[in-house]
Amino acid sequence: MTPLDDAAVESPETVIATVVSGSGYVVGTPASATVTISDDDGVVEDLLVDNLDGPAQVQVVGAWTPSTGAPGYWGLDYLHDGNAGKGSKSVTLIPTVGTAGTYEVGLWYAAHPGRASNVPVDVVHAGGTTTVLVNQRVNGSQWFSLGTFNFAVGTAGRVVVRTTATDGYVIADAIQLTPLPVVTVTATDGAASEPSDAGTLTFTRTGPTGASLTANISVSGTATSGTDYSTLGTTVVFAAGAATATKTVTPLDDAAVEGPETVIATVVSGSGYVVGTPASATVTISDNDVVLEDLLVDNLDGPTQVQVAGAWTLSTGAPGYWSADYLHDGNAGKGSKSVTFIPTVGTAGAYQVELWYAAHPGRATSVPVDVVHAAGTTTVLVNERINGSQWFSLGSFNFAVGTAGRVVVRTTGTTDGYVVADAIQLTPAAPLPVLTGDSLMNVRVNLTERGTRWDTTGARLRLPRQPGQRYSVESSTDLIHWTPIRNWVVSEEEIDVGVTGEGSQQFYRLSPVSAEP
Repeated sequence: MTPLDDAAVESPETVIATVVSGSGYVVGTPASATVTISDDDGVVEDLLVDNLDGPAQVQVVGAWTPSTGAPGYWGLDYLHDGNAGKGSKSVTLIPTVGTAGTYEVGLWYAAHPGRASNVPVDVVHAGGTTTVLVNQRVNGSQWFSLGTFNFAVGTAGRVVVRTTATDGYVIADAIQLTPLPVVTVTATDGAASEPSDAGTLTFTRTGPTGASLTANISVSGTATSGTDYSTLGTTVVFAAGAATATKTVTPLDDAAVEGPETVIATVVSGSGYVVGTPASATVTISDNDVVLEDLLVDNLDGPTQVQVAGAWTLSTGAPGYWSADYLHDGNAGKGSKSVTFIPTVGTAGAYQVELWYAAHPGRATSVPVDVVHAAGTTTVLVNERINGSQWFSLGSFNFAVGTAGRVVVRTTGTTDGYVVADAIQLTPAAPLPVLTGDSLMNVRVNLTERGTRWDTTGARLRLPRQPGQRYSVESSTDLIHWTPIRNWVVSEEEIDVGVTGEGSQQFYRLSPVSAEP
């Protein structure tokens, strides 16, 4: 296949040879083959067209008169329609586009009071045809913008000056396509940090840089403008002669523990430019504040760690309290009082939550204690008449970093005694077991009669026994509603209770049953 060279600007072209039916043979597979001929001719770009540029670029319909009567024209002269033959005349100016893209289309004419005030000018572009009415009595002797449009490579685009229904002389002089600059943004320094290490966003424009350019931007991200960093504004200005402009992301130091936060700058649409790719860039601000962990909270630790609702009394009446004293509810105002202990967690994970109180026969037997953890709130009922003066476990729970977790001692339903609020403690624990299907694991739990200890997920419980005693093993997900599993007569020191589950936290308790089997 031998190409024949020409000067035409053409896209790749194909030659397809196909075997067709004939005498004495059968058409096989493949029956066709293709040769692609690539073009060696480039587009010679010409974005400015004057009325004198010749018939390949200027197509004149009807009688138009060359003139220099009104000053301020482009080149050597201009054409006018003689204010006659309205609707039958036009001048088409055809630029040659070398690079597909967005261009501003400018029209040049010498303005004069005798010109038409409603000249229809058609811009034929990649998206169709747009007609702009131009008042040629004003805004002359400059590139009057007809708007911005997308053009394909070649000569398909054009500008047509028509005379339809015009109220004066119509001028056809020159047109020009100006490629719009493409504005993009990158994070040339995407890592900022408190207290003073700034990040940098660099904006770039293509094309001529002779004039200044203002581009619009939006700012988003997880960081807060004016609180976490100095405000960036809503525009970026390219100075005359500059192809780039920068914005500095300056962190504002604070004492809040926040973790890394982002500042995202995005170039948005505006006048005189096109949004390019990348249109967005991110600077990440690292935090310099750390959590001062405090996992043990005493009733005297102050309002940021202990929030008291209702009237509570400080006391040292019952020995075995934590630290200097404890709080009690005076056995009054039931349901209207609470004490909230707020630990500060430095590392996210599983923690054993423990409660300290001085036990006494006058205490309530079912104190509701809410554990607010990463997965929600779990209420544990505590008998404060027993198991006092020790860290009594409420169970293991997952906590996030910070102060979102808390332990709330309430008085609701505690009509049978005083409620004590003394201290709580979080102790790092092994991750809570989460099993699926019929998987089993051995977890030793020390369950007392009617005790409410310990939690696991889908496990084999190893329970203590008293010889000859029959027990009921019950399970619960909220420590309020209990469901019997089954009864056993224990004949060994310990018994295994196989319990399976899928993902939910379970609590178990052992209760003696009086009747023998």
